[in-house]
Amino acid sequence: MIRLLVAGMSGQLGHGLASVLADAADATGLVRLTRVVARAHPAGRGPAGGAPVGGAPVGGSPDSGGRMVPGDVRQPGWGLDAGALADLSDVGVVVNLAAETNWAAAQQALFTANTVGAVEGLNLARRLQEAHGRRVAYIYASTVYVAGGRLGVVPETPLGPCRHRTVYEESKWLGEQALVEQWRPGDPPVLIARFAALVGDSVTGTTRRRNSLYLLAARWEELPLRMLPAMRDARVDALPRDVAARALLAAARRIVAGGTGAYDDGPAVVHVAGGQSAPTLRALLELARSQGPHRFRHMLRLVPTSAERILWLSQNPGRFYRPDEAWTNSLTGLRYVALDRVYETTRLRSLLPATDVPQVEPALLARILFGLPASPVAAELPGDPAMARFE
Repeated sequence: MIRLLVAGMSGQLGHGLASVLADAADATGLVRLTRVVARAHPAGRGPAGGAPVGGAPVGGSPDSGGRMVPGDVRQPGWGLDAGALADLSDVGVVVNLAAETNWAAAQQALFTANTVGAVEGLNLARRLQEAHGRRVAYIYASTVYVAGGRLGVVPETPLGPCRHRTVYEESKWLGEQALVEQWRPGDPPVLIARFAALVGDSVTGTTRRRNSLYLLAARWEELPLRMLPAMRDARVDALPRDVAARALLAAARRIVAGGTGAYDDGPAVVHVAGGQSAPTLRALLELARSQGPHRFRHMLRLVPTSAERILWLSQNPGRFYRPDEAWTNSLTGLRYVALDRVYETTRLRSLLPATDVPQVEPALLARILFGLPASPVAAELPGDPAMARFE
């Protein structure tokens, strides 16, 4: 059994992790920070029945059970003092899921949560490792969108500067860069896990919040002339939150198991994404239309355009008018569905067992994203009395 200290359990990925841990054989424990949640979970070997091992859960749901400690990812060492560190002697992996994900947020809020928080998570792992004399790993949840305006295959390696990054993407990229630059031999093993866009639960469809993908899905009939600019082979790489969390949990177990040598030379980068199997935007829209013909009065028209235009529009949503926050996030999210690129997953596949590598059917993704029924609804044609003789 391993124990995870997790910051950011109140977010989308945190909710996914809570549901996965609730199904695990020995999933107990919880640590919650003051503003950004942090929880300590013993990580089970996988979904299984039976009672939790290592302590009884407090409360009736994964979100309300376990241990709690006050802290803040924006503070040195996440604000945990020596007494709190002593109580965390059984922690094997520090996991940082905490982030400011509102793209319309102030720069200071983005950088303190996403950049400072990343570095202080490594500092906390160092302190735990020194205090208890055993290896403590660190996992930083980044985003595949640190790719900025990069097209084609995006590698699982540290990336260089890019003028097309939004402030949010830049804050996450700087967090990655700081971890790479500040890591030293003997430091905790560090895994930078870049996650694709997250949607609701793969079974229930429940979502913590409706991100830009949901906003585009809900407002596509409000687009001028129902036209969406996109590159011809643009892909939509998104994962249900529980699928992504299962991969995260498997990665944590693999780090603790050791023996791979993947972290001897510094932080390792993986993409927790669909990669080559991610559907194209056109295919996803056609699937949605076929599964829920009553849901769409009109089909959205994809207008082929260049990457430069898409990136400019998504970086300048308020250039000519002041859209509300929802539309600002929607226009920013245009780059996440309209660019032709594939996130490499070679290292992820080498790290995880095949059963834990994220795999999502495009039809399931369309159902979750557009709120469609599990079974396609047949379209009913209007009756025509003139055709009665043929019935």
